[in-house]
Amino acid sequence: MVGLVIAGIVRESGGTGSPSSRPGPWFGVLRVSTRAQAERLAGTGLDRAVVSLDWNRYEPAPGRTDPGYVAGIATLVAQLRSQGVGVVLDPGLQHPPPWVFGLPGGTRFRDQYGVVWNGSAADGTAVADAVFDPHVRAAEAGYLRRVAADLGGGSFAGIRVGGLLSGELRYPPADDGAGHHDALWYFDASARVSAPVPGWRPGGGSRADTARSVDAYLGALTGYERWLLRATAGAFPNGRLDVLLPGWGLRPGQVGQAVADGLDGRSRAEQGGMLASGLDWAQQVPALEVARSRAVAYTTWLDAASGGSTPQLVSPVQYLASLAAPEKLPVAGENTRLKGTGTQARTALRICLSRVRALRLAGMMWMDEPDLLAARGGLTLAQYAGAVSAYHSPVRVND
Repeated sequence: MVGLVIAGIVRESGGTGSPSSRPGPWFGVLRVSTRAQAERLAGTGLDRAVVSLDWNRYEPAPGRTDPGYVAGIATLVAQLRSQGVGVVLDPGLQHPPPWVFGLPGGTRFRDQYGVVWNGSAADGTAVADAVFDPHVRAAEAGYLRRVAADLGGGSFAGIRVGGLLSGELRYPPADDGAGHHDALWYFDASARVSAPVPGWRPGGGSRADTARSVDAYLGALTGYERWLLRATAGAFPNGRLDVLLPGWGLRPGQVGQAVADGLDGRSRAEQGGMLASGLDWAQQVPALEVARSRAVAYTTWLDAASGGSTPQLVSPVQYLASLAAPEKLPVAGENTRLKGTGTQARTALRICLSRVRALRLAGMMWMDEPDLLAARGGLTLAQYAGAVSAYHSPVRVND
C-alpha cells in the first residue's frame, strides 16, 4: 500500500473499519462508472461513490428507457452497496435527450442579443431551460420518478441536485460564444412570460427597472432550486440532497453595485461571470429549507484559496458555511479537477481536509476516481484513501 505524507504523518490506505458505522464526516470519489472501478474501492475505507446517469441514454424517447443501460447502472449500484460503499446518484439532468428540445415553449436559454445557448454534450453544458419552461420541468420530474422506480429511490446515500450546466445550479456563462461577454439568459419565450419589465434590456431602462429585472432573474433560479428539491425529494424519499453551488458566488453588495453601474460590465459581479450565472447564494442557501432535514449546501470548489477575511474575499466554502450556520444546514463539497503536479494535488488535498475539520463539514468528495486510478494530477487512489485514514486516526493530523 502507498502512504501519503500529511503534515509530516504517514498513514497507509485501508483499515479504517466499516465506513457505514464510522463516526464523523464521509469521504468519497466522483465518476465511478465501471465494475472494475468499483472493485478498486473495496477495502479503502472510503464511504461514498458518485454514479452518474446520462438522461439521453436512459430515456432516448419520451417514456421509453434503454433496458440495457438501466440494467448496467443497477448492477454497478448493487456492487458498490455490497462493498459497503454508499451510492450518491447524479441523475444526469445536464444531458437531456434531443426530444426535450422539441417540447413547447422556450426550451433553450436565450440572451439579450438573441444568442441561443447550445453548450456541449461532452461537458454537460448542453442543458435545457428548466428554469423558465414548465414543459421541460415536467419532463425532468417524470424522468426522476422513472429513475427512482427503476433503481430503488429509497436506497441511495445521496442525490446530487442542480439540474443545469454540469449538473450544478447555474445559468450559462457571461460569454455567450458569439463575442458578447455580458450575457444574461433571460430572453427566451418562456422567460419573457414572467418578466416584471417586459421590454427591459441590460443597459437600458431606469435603475428601478434594472433592479427589478435582475432580482427576478436571480429569483427565478432560486425558484427552480426549490422546485427541483421538491421533485427530487418526492422521487427519492431517503438520502442527502446535495445542492451543487459552483464557483465563487455573489458576495454582499455586488448585485447592488452592478445595478448602480447600469450593468456596464465594470462590476466584480459581472466581470467574474457570477451575475450571469445567477450565483446568488444568499438566496439559494436559505431556500434549502424546503428539504431542511436532508438538504446540503455543497461547494464544487472546496480547495479555492481565500483572498481575505471579509465576506467578499473568503473562500467559497467559508462563505457558504457562514450562510448555512444560521439556517442550521450542513455543508459539504468537492475539489476542482486537478491537472497539475503531485505537489499541487497534495496541497489541494491538505486544504480540503483542513476545511472539513475546521468548518465541521458533513463530508467531501474527490474529483475523481478515474484520475486517481491513472494518477492524473499526481495523486493515487491509495494515497487519497491513506489521507482519509489519517484523518480518522486517533493520532491528530496537524492542519
